[in-house]
Amino acid sequence: MRSLGYLLAAGLLAALACTGEPSASAQPGIEIGVITDCLPSPGETVTGLAFGGGWLWAVDSSTRTVFRMDPATGEVDGSFPCSLPNSYRTTGLAYSSENAMILVGLWDYGYNGYVYQYSLSGELIGSMSMCGG
Repeated sequence: MRSLGYLLAAGLLAALACTGEPSASAQPGIEIGVITDCLPSPGETVTGLAFGGGWLWAVDSSTRTVFRMDPATGEVDGSFPCSLPNSYRTTGLAYSSENAMILVGLWDYGYNGYVYQYSLSGELIGSMSMCGG
């Protein structure tokens, strides 16, 4: 299994696996490389994971959807669509407990990166450019 990224939060190490493969997680203290649990992916092309508010959050680039999941079972508890320009691809996800928001990283397939900010219920709050081309 080739991982695309890692998330370390709340005593959980999670690896975001390649498309079509399950994501893996391991409790700290367990030998690295040992998969202790697999959660079903909520989408076909998950490109970002975040942990916050007691939930595991995932963003799927093919459906442009953010999912809120139970971190113990992977069961989807809610979701919202991202209102993104068609030319952008989701590339990452973050959770801000201080601002109670989800941050979705984007790329325009060129030299430009963006962050779109959403409320926890999915309302678009704002956006910012992260670099210029």
